[in-house]
Amino acid sequence: MYRTGLGCKRDLKEAERWYERAIENGYSSAYRPLAEVCELLLQFDDAVGWWEKAAERNDSYACYRLAKLYKEGYGEHPPDYLKVAEWFRRASEPEFNQIEAQFELGQMYYLGYGFVKRDFKEALRWFQKAAEAGQVDSQYNTAYLYQYGLGVESNLETAIRWYERAARHGHALSQVDVANLYASQRTAWGYERAKFWYEHACSQNCFEAYRKLGDLYYWGLGCEVDRAKAVCYYRKAAEQGDILSKIKLDEPVD
Repeated sequence: MYRTGLGCKRDLKEAERWYERAIENGYSSAYRPLAEVCELLLQFDDAVGWWEKAAERNDSYACYRLAKLYKEGYGEHPPDYLKVAEWFRRASEPEFNQIEAQFELGQMYYLGYGFVKRDFKEALRWFQKAAEAGQVDSQYNTAYLYQYGLGVESNLETAIRWYERAARHGHALSQVDVANLYASQRTAWGYERAKFWYEHACSQNCFEAYRKLGDLYYWGLGCEVDRAKAVCYYRKAAEQGDILSKIKLDEPVD
């Protein structure tokens, strides 16, 4: 109540005092909220200590939060990538199965930062675990790795399947990329599917989708030729600074 200001004036120091009293009396569930309060008070060393206590009691979010703090650096402490990998890996283990941690671990292997050597195969392993549990960014990354054959043999059907899973959750990049793959098939059905996903990305004001949808209307691919509608979409993309659309409209490029 002191932490949120319910029925009283908000007072984080008082909240800290009562959480500590609860811990002294054996209430281990207070570790997480106490760590959060310490972060709000910018007492990062204390926060890390309490997060570690929570992690020791198998709190998967505590493992994830520790990894994030070590990744970003806190207080006067610089990033510590050994600890980042240690805590993300612990949070990713089957007993916790923390999907955000699995995504982050995949990113470490994909980018190859800190002490972690770039390893697309290992990145895919972690992205796909998180993707199967519904983590949208991991679904996109899994699709991307399958599309370009990074850490796995290229498989466009699998890439499309993962892009579409992310696209159905409103992931704009996935909507554009899966539309591009359908358009690359150069079939009537492929262009129709491409149009469907470009339209979804346009609803999120995506400039590339505006341009690509304009191309479909300009050439009558998956739809009737409609040059006026094509120009309308090119203009929407150009308004966002898209150079290719400005060229199509014969407008000056900055």
